[in-house]
Amino acid sequence: MPRFRVDLRSDTVSKPSDAMRAAMAAAEVGDAWYGDDPTVNRLQERAAELTGMEAALYVATGTMANQIGLRLHVTGQGHLVACERSAHVATTEVITSATQAGIAYRTGSDHPHGYMTATLAERLLEPDPYFDVEVIDLLTVENTVGAYGAPSCRPMSSAPFASSPMLPVCRSTSTGHGSGTRSRRPVRTSRRGPARWTR
Repeated sequence: MPRFRVDLRSDTVSKPSDAMRAAMAAAEVGDAWYGDDPTVNRLQERAAELTGMEAALYVATGTMANQIGLRLHVTGQGHLVACERSAHVATTEVITSATQAGIAYRTGSDHPHGYMTATLAERLLEPDPYFDVEVIDLLTVENTVGAYGAPSCRPMSSAPFASSPMLPVCRSTSTGHGSGTRSRRPVRTSRRGPARWTR
C-alpha cells in the first residue's frame, strides 16, 4: 500500500482517469499554430474570462509559462529578478532562466512560510549605490510556495504592499509577475475569484 493516498508532489505525477482519457480521445482538435483548435481556443477564452484579462495563451508546461513571463518582463541579459529564496523560478528553473534568458536572481527570506512581504520586497529592490551595476527588472511572487508545503498566501501578501512607501518605486522600476501554476488552491481556499489574484 502506498504511503500516501494522494500524491501531491507535482501535477505531473498524477495519471488521467478513464473518463479523462475518454474526454481527450473525443475532444475536437485542430492546429493550434493556426488558431483553429476549438478546444484550445475555448480554454484560452475561458481562462481570460476567469482572470479578467484581455486574452490568454495555453502553453504545454508550467516551466514554459514561467519562462515566457520572465522573458517578457526582463529587459536585458544579466539583469536580475528579485524573489523569495525558495521560489520555483529561482530553484527548479534557475538554470533554465540563465540559459534561455540570461537571468540571474537576487533572493532573500523573512517569513517562515516563504511568503513575499513588503519588508523583503523593499530589501530586494534596494539599489546598488556602491557598484551601480545591478539592474532589477522584476519582482516575482509565488501564490503557493511548494518548498513550504504549498501554503496559500494572501493575494501576493498584498496588505503590507498597499501602504508601503516602496510601492511607487516598485511600479516605476519593476513589474510584478505572479506564478499562476498552482492558482486553483489559493482561489479555492481564499474564496476569492481568479481575477482577484491576477490584478
